[in-house]
Formats: sequence, C-alpha cells, structure tokens
Amino acid sequence: MFQSCGEGAFYRADIDTPNGWEINKNLSFDLPQLNSNQSTFYIHLRNDNNYPFANIFLVASLRQNDSLLVRDTLEYAMANPDGSWKGTGFLTVKANKLWWREQQTPLMDGPLTIELAQANRANGQLKAAERLPGIVSVGISIETPEN
Repeated sequence: MFQSCGEGAFYRADIDTPNGWEINKNLSFDLPQLNSNQSTFYIHLRNDNNYPFANIFLVASLRQNDSLLVRDTLEYAMANPDGSWKGTGFLTVKANKLWWREQQTPLMDGPLTIELAQANRANGQLKAAERLPGIVSVGISIETPEN
C-alpha cells in the first residue's frame, strides 16, 4: 500500500493489485484525522489491456468506527465508444481519477475507513475466476477546496 499527501490531495493511498483484483476481496483504506472542511473524495483505478470490460461497477462505503455513514453503488466508463481506454498514460497502463463524493464533511468522532468492492460480473464468465484481470491498482484521494 502506498500513501501520500501529494499534489492537490489532502490524502492519497493506493493498493497495488498486480495479478488482478480478487473477486471477493474488499480493499480498505484507513484515513488519517481529517480537518472539518468539506472535501471531495475520488477513486483512482489503473488498468491495463487485460481488463475485459468497457466499464466497472464498484461499491464504495465510508465507515466511522462501527457505523456505516455512506454506501454507494457506482458505475464508471473505462473505455471510449471506439474501444480505446479512457484515462491518462501513453503506454498500456491507463490511470483514471473517478469522482465519488463532493462536499463531504467528515465527522470527527473517530477514525474513518473507506472500503471498496468491485461488483463486475459477466454472466457465466467470471463465476469460476478468482480475480478481475487488468486492474493494476486501486486508490482513493481526498481533496479540499483550498488545494
């Protein structure tokens, strides 16, 4: 897992998934103490040419202690209509910064955790598969308006 407070982000963390994202594995990000400013949450995905779909379905959850604050089912386009990958990068790996929640004001009563699960299913194709191929890394970032 890689964490930073880099360019434009109050917080950024990534988890490498070099052999694909395990189908039943939720990825968890424990957040540092956040300021009380409104923040925008982003999901970062890096994929390569082994990714078999034009889109991705995710379930994103925000927890505080044992309480579920937010759970969203999300769909993001990963490819253009012509079949080329969306995202940035000039080789085979493309990076996508995907908007999740805007003007989220974190509560300060305890630690926050973001949990991401992938919900892609191709009828009959991935039932026996253990991993979603082509997802190289998954991450989150939190950006505040003053950045």
